[in-house]
Amino acid sequence: MHLAAATESPVMVLWLVTHCPELISVVDGNGATPLHFGTASIRVVQILHSHGASLCQLDANRHSPVDKAIAGNHVPSLKWMARCAGKASCTKCGTILLHSLVMSGNVETLMSVMLTYTAGMLSWSSPNGQSPLHLAVALGNTAMVEALLATAVGPTAAVPTRTAEADEDDKSAIAWKKEEALLRGGWSKGVRFAADAADIVFSWLSMLNEDGEAPLHIAAALATDNDGLENTMHVVTMLQVLRDAGADKTLRNSRGQLILHIAVEHAIAATSKILDAIPGVLPVTLFLEYVMMFNADANACDGSGLTALQCAATVGATTVIRVLLKGCSVDARGADHTTALHCAAAGNHANAVCMLVAEGADTEARDRLGAVPLHYAAKASALESVAALIRCGADVDARNDRLETPLHVAAQNDGASTLARLLQAGGSSGSRSLIGGTVVHAALDSPACVAVLLSHGADLRARDEAGRTLAHLAAMVGRLDVIEVLAVHDICLVAKAGVDELGATPQLYASACGDVAMVAYLILSGVDSTQLASDVAIGNLCIPETIVTFLASVELLGATTRDAVIAALPEASARAVLAGAALPC
Repeated sequence: MHLAAATESPVMVLWLVTHCPELISVVDGNGATPLHFGTASIRVVQILHSHGASLCQLDANRHSPVDKAIAGNHVPSLKWMARCAGKASCTKCGTILLHSLVMSGNVETLMSVMLTYTAGMLSWSSPNGQSPLHLAVALGNTAMVEALLATAVGPTAAVPTRTAEADEDDKSAIAWKKEEALLRGGWSKGVRFAADAADIVFSWLSMLNEDGEAPLHIAAALATDNDGLENTMHVVTMLQVLRDAGADKTLRNSRGQLILHIAVEHAIAATSKILDAIPGVLPVTLFLEYVMMFNADANACDGSGLTALQCAATVGATTVIRVLLKGCSVDARGADHTTALHCAAAGNHANAVCMLVAEGADTEARDRLGAVPLHYAAKASALESVAALIRCGADVDARNDRLETPLHVAAQNDGASTLARLLQAGGSSGSRSLIGGTVVHAALDSPACVAVLLSHGADLRARDEAGRTLAHLAAMVGRLDVIEVLAVHDICLVAKAGVDELGATPQLYASACGDVAMVAYLILSGVDSTQLASDVAIGNLCIPETIVTFLASVELLGATTRDAVIAALPEASARAVLAGAALPC
């Protein structure tokens, strides 16, 4: 059977399938069926298919009979396969045929076969939701893209149709040749699909595949590998073809990106591989300049709320930033009202910060919560960005909507080095936030920041609106490490902190929290245990029984040394903590 099909002998094939129909499904050593061998003869194809041979079966190389027909440029067989798929509503076969034609790169064959497709057949898409146009763009085949679109843009005319007799058994060679001539002549004269079929082709321009991309989005990612100016201009030509065909440049992919966002995303990856890129020389930068002219809005936000310039600033891609500044506003706002300078500052990209400021970026631009770029740099402990912004004249005491300065933010985020730099630049540690706390209070969770504030002469006795010092707050939340820093510097910061508006001392808060290790530390630091027991007795706070028992034991034993106090502790964990704590001199 394979041999008969290969020798294009319809009579022999017909005899074999009539007397030995099981031979139709027999495969050779490469997994090929007789139909794989017979695509050169339309008559053989018709006989085999009418007896059950599949047009979609794959051989060991994953080639279908359709692929074989394309490889041999067997146009009559391909046209018959297309009509056969349409009449049987065989989506799989029709999709394989059209997509295989696109992948073959044979434009002439594609044009000839595609004109036999109906609107219903053209509406088929591959399993991953890709139209033939998606595939042609992904392959970078501009000629194929033009061919697919050209079928729908010529002057309206009727496409020649086959007679019922020719469709049935293709006996009329004259009818076949005539139709083929009409098709080819019609193509050269601009004959196109009927209106409904043309609409399907146009719909491909806005169709999103399963990755959420239209052909225009796929094209935007093609010229970003720095593989030469020729390739870049080739992709520019493809974008122009899609644009001229009516592609919607405001269309976004599933991530809310316009083509400029996509081009920037890939350009960042490309330029990051080059250590000393020269602006204007890289093909990718030339492509970006074109895309900016083509893009609907250079300052539009993507799905994550960032502009294209912010995307580049976030990673400090100065080469890309320099190109984007030719068409983007330097202070364009993202969804949260941030600018590119906020993004560069948060990423600790000092070079990008300086470049943006040099181009006029506002160092005092505020986001929706009133934060300036220096707040962002302080929050991220981005020391280089902090230094760059200070050199560019940023206000170190700028306040957000909560009246917090960058010093508050640095202290809250354990940014000791950043805090030190801000203090050196003249930042005030006494500035109060909306809740009345100074920078000292903001350093509650950072012993390192407390140490920095001590070294710069900050007022560690400052009180918030509730009359609490840092010692009160640290005792309330069990920050023994902060209490330790304060006590080693000056025990009076703890022992003589006094009472807050509730009448409580740090010692009382430590007792109320049940922190027996902190209570023991306070005793070893010089706080009178008798006075501490008295505070506990008269306080309005509920004191755990463990603390009361411990204080009674200390008073009973008269414990004053580290070893004695540790021995009186009821918990092994508390003993371990206290054993490693530094005591004031």
